[in-house]
Amino acid sequence: MRPHFSLLTVLFLTLLTACDRSTSASGPAISAPAATVTITVDPHTTRSIAGESELDRKRYFGICDAGKDFDQRASKIGTYDTLVDDLNISFGRQLGVVAWPAQNPNIVREDPARPGFTDTNRLREQLTRNHRPQSPRFVDRFGPSLDVAAHGQHGEFPAYMGKFLTDVLKKESAAHTGAPKKPEHLPLNIHAAAELSAAILKYDHDDFTRPRFYEPVNEPHWSYLNDPKHIADWHLATMEQVHQDTPGVLVGGPCNSVGYFYSEAYRAFQGVRNFIDATAGRMDFYSFHVYDYHRWQDDAFTGSILSGLPLEGVLDLVPNYTSITYGKPTPIVISEHGGYASGDDSLKGRELLEKIASERFPGSGFEWEMKARSIHDFIHTNSIIANTLAFIDHPQTVKKAVPFILLEAAKWDPRYYATLYAPKDFDPNATEWKASELGNFYKLFRDIKGRRVQSDCSDPDIQLRTFADGNHLYLIAHNLSEKPETLAIGTPAPATATLRRHGRNSDLTPFLAEGPVSDLTSIPLGPLETIVLVASYDQPIAENRTLEETIHYGNSVTVPVESSAEISVATPEPSKVASATLRVGYNRPTGSGHDITILLNGTPVTVPTQHSASRYDQEKHGFSTTRIVSVDPSLLKTSNKVTLSFPDGGKGTIGSVVIRAAQ
Repeated sequence: MRPHFSLLTVLFLTLLTACDRSTSASGPAISAPAATVTITVDPHTTRSIAGESELDRKRYFGICDAGKDFDQRASKIGTYDTLVDDLNISFGRQLGVVAWPAQNPNIVREDPARPGFTDTNRLREQLTRNHRPQSPRFVDRFGPSLDVAAHGQHGEFPAYMGKFLTDVLKKESAAHTGAPKKPEHLPLNIHAAAELSAAILKYDHDDFTRPRFYEPVNEPHWSYLNDPKHIADWHLATMEQVHQDTPGVLVGGPCNSVGYFYSEAYRAFQGVRNFIDATAGRMDFYSFHVYDYHRWQDDAFTGSILSGLPLEGVLDLVPNYTSITYGKPTPIVISEHGGYASGDDSLKGRELLEKIASERFPGSGFEWEMKARSIHDFIHTNSIIANTLAFIDHPQTVKKAVPFILLEAAKWDPRYYATLYAPKDFDPNATEWKASELGNFYKLFRDIKGRRVQSDCSDPDIQLRTFADGNHLYLIAHNLSEKPETLAIGTPAPATATLRRHGRNSDLTPFLAEGPVSDLTSIPLGPLETIVLVASYDQPIAENRTLEETIHYGNSVTVPVESSAEISVATPEPSKVASATLRVGYNRPTGSGHDITILLNGTPVTVPTQHSASRYDQEKHGFSTTRIVSVDPSLLKTSNKVTLSFPDGGKGTIGSVVIRAAQ
């Protein structure tokens, strides 16, 4: 038997007992700030959110891979055991459900008896004839289902179903000169398209490989959501047909390309809102992608940052709106998330990274280029970490969230940025592979599981998540700000403890380090750094009580603030509440103040200073964040009045107000 994690030890650097660090591969030195951030953990109290207490790893720790034949593909690289056994990955996303069969005229052809529709009898015969079962060891490890999200490619439906274009796309196509341009069209015959999707989902998969979530199209053009009748009718028809033919598959959309719905006083929410209304809130889930867009400017990465606190407000906003309008908080699927980096219009992608790298660690060749690429690996991984920690705290609505990290892309782009492995020398025919630093995400979270436990942090810039499993306590702390901190963790003294760190070196490359720690009262946390503390006890951690957290949404969303705004939130049986948090998502014009004044039933709420605010003040989108503050449960009433204003007297918009009450 292989020693557990043996393949990783060469990648981990031992931390000193007190977690001191030097400017080595372990990362830059951290000067301890004056104040200490206090973290308290009660591992004996389970935290249940809307009835969910156990961490479901399949939801959050997948790779961007459909999983089908994965054991064969990963074994060719020599990474199956590492990824599956050591890092406990799962599977996330399939692109193009209809594309492959539709490209083969022997499989998908028009039914002569039903013009515009597919000959489903032939489709069934061809697909079932070519069906290959997955290996027993793979099914045993991941059964009964891979639970992936799948979305369709643009233009994948056959031509005999016709093409639907918005007026905007028609004009763009007519005005286009030069090389032929294929505008993003949807199938015109929506019932034929729905039937084809359902048939392929049924016959091209078995119960193990069949997607759990289906989005008919990936990132539709924005104009389809401005006038959403056709795309909405197509999605509804697809859902009805898929429910009939493959009841286990859930259908949703619109698979929006961006999630910064707070932009421009929440005008960016209008497209998805149009789609929700056009489908009358009936879809199995609603979906969008979550990306940060970092721009290299003035020798630093800045840009549009959605991850972390702004995302918290978006994850509140969507179910808040559907609760008000349709009487239920909608499930959400995020089939892609991460972070991009770019320079100006003349310098993008690999050229940008090589320019930055040449100034910090000059060199050339394959190994140097992979190190240069790791600058982007940190940006992408850091966004994924912040996103994942937000998703984890919304289990009642976020049913799947897929990091945009692929296994490899040698056949179509050996240098593609979002892969775990690249072929040596970027040769698509190479048999040797080099691991990217994107694997740090899975190494960092490789063994985290168990029940949520009660914890609290005094700093709003630190994302804190805690879990207990058997005799292990897992604590995750991620710094959303550029300000270094020192953490004092209060929890029952463990027998042993290990600390993992993921952060950025002074040359902008990432580091991952791991080692023992004995002093939990003075742990440095660097800018944008993540730590995972694994505390081990001699006996299993007893569960003494459970706090059930219920979600209560405000009666209005996207509310303009002139001088002040008032939103009501109902909390039934307030006398039974043991603890409560108030969550306020808001947007302000760029350059406005970052602070907000909150009154709960007339009593001022203390809102701590947010040092990450400057990262969220963006020229394109304005300033957006979510204030998550503990409130005295004795202040709660059956109907609560939340009054909001800005200390500078300026304008803004409140996206959502939510109270989470625990009993």
